[in-house]
Amino acid sequence: MKERLVLIGGGGHARVLMEIISLSGSFEVEALLDPNIAPGTLVSGIRVAGGDGLLPGLFSRGVRNACVAIGSVKDNSRRASIYEKLKKAGFSLPLLIHPKAVISGSDISEGAQVMAAQSQAGLSNRR
Repeated sequence: MKERLVLIGGGGHARVLMEIISLSGSFEVEALLDPNIAPGTLVSGIRVAGGDGLLPGLFSRGVRNACVAIGSVKDNSRRASIYEKLKKAGFSLPLLIHPKAVISGSDISEGAQVMAAQSQAGLSNRR
């Protein structure tokens, strides 16, 4: 049985992560949360449920995994803030690794996301 997971963010980065999640076979997206997208809007086949105010209800219904699905270029403060909010609420942030990624070493932090054809080493303590 697949573990349920909530994605925070509904843009391009979320679409890439949905592909990784689908290929992994380990998770199913229970909800997609993005306060900037109207509830009910489809993003890669998943309906946006609303904003992150829905997190407590999802957790109380047994969803224990979450993913920061917001991309960034230089400033990761928003991603870090969401990460801390999810951790404080009790969620786990699983590793999401595309099957075509190359990983060197085994020191990968919780919540790391490694995309297709990416080669990565030393991911610990990065968000």
